Amino acid sequence: MNKKTLTNNQIPLLQDLDKFAVDYTPEVFTPKEKEYLIPFFSNLNKPIFAVSHLPEEVIGALSSRYSRSIKSLRRMFLDEYVDPIVNPAKQKTWSELTAKEKREKL
Repeated sequence: MNKKTLTNNQIPLLQDLDKFAVDYTPEVFTPKEKEYLIPFFSNLNKPIFAVSHLPEEVIGALSSRYSRSIKSLRRMFLDEYVDPIVNPAKQKTWSELTAKEKREKL
């Protein structure tokens, strides 16, 4: 049986992997949004990223909501976790929500 030996320039991890990347348009964040995201996301301009420095319960809840949403995970984090803390006056009480808004929250 013949074994094929790879040279360093043939090893995939050492090659330029950008040529394998899918087309992706990065989401645009304001400077303030970036300030809130940077501590928790490994990057803001790539489709693959790591989430860190959040309790596992928050990551689980965020992942659960993301799986049923059209928003990006980072956008959902901003809208549903950061915004209510930063702008509490903008938040409606349950009785102020429309039926559609209530369905979206559930």
